[in-house]
Amino acid sequence: MSDAGRAAEWDELRKIDYFLEHLARAVERAEVPRDSYALLAPRYLERRAELASIIERGSARPETVQVARVPESRPAFVLAAIPARMETPRPAPRPVPWTTILTITGAFLVIVATAIFAVATWDMFGVEFKLVFLGGLTAAFYGAGHLVRKRLGLAAGGVALAAVGSAMLLFDGWIAIDGYAIAGSWPWVFWLAVCSLVYWYSETAIGGSFFGVIGASAQVAWVWLLGEGLAWPAPQRLAGMALVAVLWAIAARNAANRPPFASLATTLRWAAGVLVAGSAAGLLIDLAIGPATWAVVLSALVIGLAATVVFEALRLHPGIAAAAHIPVFFALASMTVATGAQWGHVAILAAMVLGYLFYELLRGGWGHGALAIVAELSSTLVLAQLLDWAPDVTLAVVAFVAASWIAASLFLNREDVAPLNMPGVFPMRLMAEIGGWAVLAAATLTMPFVREVIPLSGVLVTARDSALPVWLMVLWALSGAIRKRPVAGLVTLGLSLWAAAALMAWRLPQLQGALYAIGLLAVLAMWLIGRRIARTVWSLSEEFVLIVARLLSAPILFGGLVAQAHYFDIIAWQSALLLALAASWWLVDALTAEESRSGLGVASSLLVLAAAMQAEWAIPGVLPVGWVGPATALALVAVAWPFRGEIGMATYWAWGAGSAALAICVAAPGATSGVFASTFALTAAAWLAIASLGKRPELAALAGVLGFVALFGVADHLKLGPWAWIGLVSICAYLLLATLFIPGSLLSARWTDSLAFSGLLGMLMLCLAALTGPDIAAFGVAPSWAGTSGHELAAALGLLGVFVLVAGVVRSISFAPYIGVALVLLAYLAEIDTLDVGTVEWLTTPLASYIMWAGWYARRGVPGRGTPLPDVLAIIVGLGVPAMLAANPLAQNSPWVHLLWTVGLALVAIGAGVTYKVRGYFLGGVVAIVFVSVVRSWLYLVSFWWLVLGIIGVTMLVVALTWERQQSMVANAQQRVRQALVDWR
Repeated sequence: MSDAGRAAEWDELRKIDYFLEHLARAVERAEVPRDSYALLAPRYLERRAELASIIERGSARPETVQVARVPESRPAFVLAAIPARMETPRPAPRPVPWTTILTITGAFLVIVATAIFAVATWDMFGVEFKLVFLGGLTAAFYGAGHLVRKRLGLAAGGVALAAVGSAMLLFDGWIAIDGYAIAGSWPWVFWLAVCSLVYWYSETAIGGSFFGVIGASAQVAWVWLLGEGLAWPAPQRLAGMALVAVLWAIAARNAANRPPFASLATTLRWAAGVLVAGSAAGLLIDLAIGPATWAVVLSALVIGLAATVVFEALRLHPGIAAAAHIPVFFALASMTVATGAQWGHVAILAAMVLGYLFYELLRGGWGHGALAIVAELSSTLVLAQLLDWAPDVTLAVVAFVAASWIAASLFLNREDVAPLNMPGVFPMRLMAEIGGWAVLAAATLTMPFVREVIPLSGVLVTARDSALPVWLMVLWALSGAIRKRPVAGLVTLGLSLWAAAALMAWRLPQLQGALYAIGLLAVLAMWLIGRRIARTVWSLSEEFVLIVARLLSAPILFGGLVAQAHYFDIIAWQSALLLALAASWWLVDALTAEESRSGLGVASSLLVLAAAMQAEWAIPGVLPVGWVGPATALALVAVAWPFRGEIGMATYWAWGAGSAALAICVAAPGATSGVFASTFALTAAAWLAIASLGKRPELAALAGVLGFVALFGVADHLKLGPWAWIGLVSICAYLLLATLFIPGSLLSARWTDSLAFSGLLGMLMLCLAALTGPDIAAFGVAPSWAGTSGHELAAALGLLGVFVLVAGVVRSISFAPYIGVALVLLAYLAEIDTLDVGTVEWLTTPLASYIMWAGWYARRGVPGRGTPLPDVLAIIVGLGVPAMLAANPLAQNSPWVHLLWTVGLALVAIGAGVTYKVRGYFLGGVVAIVFVSVVRSWLYLVSFWWLVLGIIGVTMLVVALTWERQQSMVANAQQRVRQALVDWR
């Protein structure tokens, strides 16, 4: 193709080069922001490359157009140096349906104005005037709605006007009934019947479901008042409402395909479900108020059956209707509590069981199967009350019933039962199994509260106390065996320990606590030996049995030691034997286990505990027990030092010893501050050695925390005051922070980070102690540093904020500046609170400034659009709070004080918005000034509030309908023009 054939491409190419050249020069002269260049240039560069490729495919070679170069003395904005970022096109904004909003708002205001008129002018005008006035308005709104809908074709406007008339119709009846002093509920029964008919007629004529809803609401109120007129109690009225829901459901089903009534049928379809659910909920509330009677039980049964009929008529999921049967159980329970159990209750519950089972098997849906289980359980409990069973016998029978459900679920799973053409076989089987396990679990959890005996707790245990856990263990074992459930095997394991404890407490009541623990450890050993049998019977994993045995051995061991210490003397051969057996068990387990050496940690911890106990027994009062623990841990670390780098001795062994030392350190630090400080210092040294041994620098943070605790003890030992204590702790924390500046060749980053993190934890502990210092001092005996006040707390928070800022800058942590500045702000707020500054703006202004700064810091260097969310929050906090207080005449300070703050801050916001070209601050300041000026003047305009609301509402309706009509006329005119052009062609 010739150059002439590419003339259009050449012309466009020259224009693009001309534009980019002058744009670059404008950027150089600072006439155009660089961000604008970054947004505009990429799309033109892309188009230029496309045009160049098109021309190069032709016969002519493209001309080279030079873009003006920027002088070297100034920063050069080269085209290629600017990244070609393609902006994602923003979706076109959806138009705001402001006519609809105006229509709804105007209708609402007119309704409110009508209500206020009816109340405010009650004694000013006669009943006849108000009836004529509101009746005329009612007819006018109904007529206007019909005219707007039929003549003007404005559906939304017609519905809004008719809705206003519907609301006024209720006020008409209220004015007539109350104005003529017509007593009783029958006048309202009549008027609500009229209203419901009018509303439903409006629904058939207009549609949209709105009038159907208010008609249904009016009919519900009519039924309730009708029951009140007939002197029915609340349960009978609720039952009547449920029967009305049945009529609605049947009517909705029959009228669903009849056009005049289709919209009403749709409304009644879901209104029936809502009404029957509300009836059930209302009956539950009534049951909470007073005891039930047979009439209440009958009403509950009617509501439940009505719910089932409603869901069947509407072809909804049958399981949901089961929720409406819940009040029956509450009614029977309430009646049983009030009058005692009766055989009639058992008969009703038995009939409910059969009915629920039959319905569930035929229809499915899960819900009625669950109700059958609950009904059978309830009948068992009522029968137990009738026959006067003991609580443990009742619990045993309930557990047996639950186990029978589990067996029944296995029967329903048989091949000759499951394939039957019954939708509820599978749900019933699943519900029976789930319900059986749930009730069996509940019975097991209830066992300690039935006999009120916990084995090995120091109370007398009888044969019945030991028989119940054995019975439950047998049920769990058999149920788990027939269903192959590992969880059942696990529960059997736990119950075996409980039963063993009960049997030992019954037959061997004089043993010491450590020997009981040895017996329980023997039961665990039996499970370990027979874990292959557990895998065969309950499909319980052998590895899982091993893990559970390891986990349970710890509480058994320490429980035995606690019992030994509480009832006898912990320093005895029984304790030594228990510790020796436990340590040897864990040591053998760790040495023989192939997958892990974690048992070494438990063994070493037991050794540390044993050493501390023996030291306390052998030389009491000479060495504090808190010293022996960390000293023994250091000795064990020294033993493991040749194995550093290996997983066993260098990690688990040392960690176990350190953990035991930490536990001893916390439990028995000594009475004096010096012993307290030295104990924690030794433990910190032990953990620092453990961190070095296992090459885990992260553990140094724990050592640092323990060191800070020791530092608190040192401060108390030296009788340091609050300020000296804060200075001592802060200096140590900042020294740890200074390790971040140590070169990596001397100390690795993991060590420096861990040490700095321990300093951060120390500063946090300092702030927490400064916050709780006055509370600690209130107990009387308190450390010398506990007499802190708000000034010390503010200083601690400020030092913590600076610490976070420095650490964040050194390690380039992106979120650290936000936290650091926030802590400094919190320190300022604490100081302001201490100084008792009453004006709230001294708090909100810095808070708004922080939010504004955080938003700027988050988006710095990124061109934004509009006003980001942080700026909006800053405007709300900084300007909104003072503005609302200025508008509140009951504010703590004078409204004029808040008014001056609002105006001053608004002027600052306007100036900042103009200076930095931030639209949000400018508009926020303007809105704040306008708001306070309008609100302060509005109090003088509310003398005739109902008239103001009415005028505003009617004005909104007129404006919205007029605009909607104009839009409709324009659209129709455009359509006629298009059709005329089409016909002309």
